[in-house]
Amino acid sequence: MPDSGHGESARWRGNRDLALSLTVIVTLALVGYGYLWSPGRTLFSPFSDFVAEHAATKQVLYDSIHRGRGLPLWRSDQFSGYAGIINPQSQFTFPLQFLFFLKPPLAAVGGTFFLYFVAAGIAYYISGWALGLETWPRLFMSVAGMFSFKLIIGAYAGWLPNLSIVITFPLMFAALFHLAKRPGLGSALALAVAGALCLHAGHLQLFYYSFWFLAAFLAMHVFQQFREGRADSLWRLGLWLVPSGLVAVGLAAYLIWPLASEAKLLSRSQSSYEFFLSDHAISLRHLETFLYPEALGTPLNHSYQRGEPGEDELWEDVAYFGLIPLLLAVAGTILGWHRWPTKYLAVCFAATVLLSMNTLALRWLYNHLPGFQLFRIPARFLFLTTFFGISLAGIGLEEVLARTSRKSPRAYFSGGICAGLIALMAVEGSVYAHRYLKMVPYGESVPETAYAQYLARDTSLYRVAPIIRRTFNYAWAAPMELQIVAGMDSFNYRHYRDYFDLLRWNQLTPIIPGAWMNIGPENIVQTPDGLQPSIRYDLLDALNVKYILSCLPLAFPDGQYELVQKYENQPGWLFYHGLTRLDVYLYRNNHFLPRAFWAHQITRADGAEAAVWLIQNQDIRTVAVVMGSLPSVPSTPDPADSAEITEAWEGHLSVRTESKSGGYLVISELWHPGWRARLDDRPSPLYRTNYALLGALIPPGQHQLIMNFYPLHWHAALMITAVSFAILAAGLVVLLLRPGRQANP
Repeated sequence: MPDSGHGESARWRGNRDLALSLTVIVTLALVGYGYLWSPGRTLFSPFSDFVAEHAATKQVLYDSIHRGRGLPLWRSDQFSGYAGIINPQSQFTFPLQFLFFLKPPLAAVGGTFFLYFVAAGIAYYISGWALGLETWPRLFMSVAGMFSFKLIIGAYAGWLPNLSIVITFPLMFAALFHLAKRPGLGSALALAVAGALCLHAGHLQLFYYSFWFLAAFLAMHVFQQFREGRADSLWRLGLWLVPSGLVAVGLAAYLIWPLASEAKLLSRSQSSYEFFLSDHAISLRHLETFLYPEALGTPLNHSYQRGEPGEDELWEDVAYFGLIPLLLAVAGTILGWHRWPTKYLAVCFAATVLLSMNTLALRWLYNHLPGFQLFRIPARFLFLTTFFGISLAGIGLEEVLARTSRKSPRAYFSGGICAGLIALMAVEGSVYAHRYLKMVPYGESVPETAYAQYLARDTSLYRVAPIIRRTFNYAWAAPMELQIVAGMDSFNYRHYRDYFDLLRWNQLTPIIPGAWMNIGPENIVQTPDGLQPSIRYDLLDALNVKYILSCLPLAFPDGQYELVQKYENQPGWLFYHGLTRLDVYLYRNNHFLPRAFWAHQITRADGAEAAVWLIQNQDIRTVAVVMGSLPSVPSTPDPADSAEITEAWEGHLSVRTESKSGGYLVISELWHPGWRARLDDRPSPLYRTNYALLGALIPPGQHQLIMNFYPLHWHAALMITAVSFAILAAGLVVLLLRPGRQANP
């Protein structure tokens, strides 16, 4: 029988060490990052994706929750509308972003990143435990992960989705390491939870890379078990591994299945090797950043240059994870080569560094490994390098402590060494945090503008077209309660990019995946009357554009737009440079088309190419180009026919119509197969219209058309997630109640 007293003593010591370690982690986090909770101030940098993108996403979430509409399935603030909850950038259901439910984004972002740093520390502590390390090496790994320069500069770049996976993928490695050593219900549930967290993290690239390195670990483990004649144990591993993976995927099914179903709609689905590199494959000179993070410069003074001038994206290329952890990683590789799984960690460390470079191996993987082409910037392998390096450092510290304890058996000697190393890392990390992570008043992130006050007085439903990117930060649209036709988000739709090409050039250009969509300087031409946008105004009208914002004075043909007012010395935004001051001109559309309007003529197109050709040669203010067949051809609308928007919010539109003989209603909402319509409480088909918009056949008389958006396979995916959650909960109950649990240390 097991020694119950010894078991209880070991359990008490383990709980004591865990409690003390967590206390140290939180205390050091408060010392280094506590200022991120500063009231009335928000985290800001001119390079911040949060300032340029994610603040808008979280504003959409906050507004929807506090208006009683739940999680937003659709959002209308950018791109004339696109998917909300299933967009990997949204992360509406990632647990560590719960503050965005409670506070406006500018108030919540500092505290959220603080929680990220604490979570990173805990994740690395768990990883040390899974590697079989003692308390001090675990705590060392925890502090090294929490104060990692990669994590700090990622927060400087405003990387909410990216850092979500950075702090969670170590849990997946830890869970699989533990499952390989001790297959069972507990380790299987841990892997399911870790996998589900990673799938909720939103940045699928590092999850994808982690998957292949974990697969390599499993292959190595299987080979070793066969070589040692323990093939029978593999059946138990497989018995728990497969259902664990299925539960993890099932817990995130409500996000993954709809996103996979609409993948062909995304502009990201068309790529090239050059786009994959994005000028962020590291070179040999970047190896210097293993020793000093600013060896090649810093974005703080624009001394680090890659790609286009001003694109100082050091966070993509820097390799530094601490000089002390680097030295201990070397020691761990040499002294701990005999340990499990040092060889695997060392090989993975070297492999991730090599994969961060533009080599033949990288190109081969791009061409042959399924899914590899969906991502970009190979330097992001360096986040995995950091994990493998810190893990080796934990092993190195344990080996060093084992050797020093032989010479000096006093416990305080080893503790003093570890405490000193931990303190040095915390001080270094705190210095870098205060150097890069600045808190500023809210107004420096989302400033007040005079034109926004004017637009707020217009209570009709309309969109705004910003001209020239620096005029208006697209992330300001949601806080200002505006809907714009431009936008910034990596997950935008190909058909809307095509529509935007037709609007700007009246022809399609090769799809180059990117986050931005603008009407830029290339669309401005000099005419005798002044600077004039050379665009398709009918396509802009069809997008329900009522106002144009420009930092340049513009002239328009045929009295298309008239100047409302010139606003002097307004805040503008230049990405990677920050706030600027400029004059802003607000123009009103004299040919404004409402969100839903009657088409005077219908033209049917057989396929996308035919629709593009017809749009190129038609004025779609009056002609609706319908893709697919219609059951009947509607008559020309009567002048007295009306279509009134009675309700409109994210993913919902209600239109009251009255027509003498019926007609075809063009609806300026972005086409997506997830839109559903009911006419007088009966299902009604929607048709893809004008290539990127929607339309509906309306019979004579008075009717109510109600449209709602749901992600593809939404209800079935929710059911799978609910069943998976029930399985997880049942497993936890069994784990807690099984006999002998309390007696097992």
